[in-house]
Amino acid sequence: MKVLKSFFMGLLMSASMLFGADFGWMSQLNTRYVSNPTGLHSGLNERFNVGDAIVSSVVKSVANPADAYMVLKLAEMSRA
Repeated sequence: MKVLKSFFMGLLMSASMLFGADFGWMSQLNTRYVSNPTGLHSGLNERFNVGDAIVSSVVKSVANPADAYMVLKLAEMSRA
């Protein structure tokens, strides 16, 4: 019983680490665009095909560039 319990705990811990690794791209996006806000605006505008006013509004309302991407991605998904 103890072995089975340990096995399931290990399985649960490894699964949670794998799910956390899926968002590593967000820190890379933050690093790339913190020093280049113009590139962020143009990249988001091209990717989501929204106006500059919307991109500026979203970027100003979040803490990190990756958060702006996620907000626009969720908005795109909710329209589909």
